[in-house]
Amino acid sequence: SGGGSGPAVSDAVAVELSKKYIDLVRKSRGNIQKCYEQALKKNTALQARTISLTVTARYGASGDVTKASFRPDSLGPTFDTCMQAVAKNWKLSAPASGMSFQSTVTLSPS
Repeated sequence: SGGGSGPAVSDAVAVELSKKYIDLVRKSRGNIQKCYEQALKKNTALQARTISLTVTARYGASGDVTKASFRPDSLGPTFDTCMQAVAKNWKLSAPASGMSFQSTVTLSPS
């Protein structure tokens, strides 16, 4: 298992947190789509494509997202700024401290 940072979390807890994270991302789908549509307005090259967006969030001590990253990262700064704001809502309980979770969202022009 990982290095000695933070409290050790059992596999069961990690799985539970991961499920909660994926659920939070799913509930934010409308907001993520809005970010995407803003990006489309700025970058017409995106418009004919469906994008499989991988969303990774790393958690700090209080269960807040300390770092969110998105792949592909070619959607531009408008999208990133918008998504960082969305990711701030993905709070998990404190055991998530120091953990990263990943979820995939499919985006296509509406």
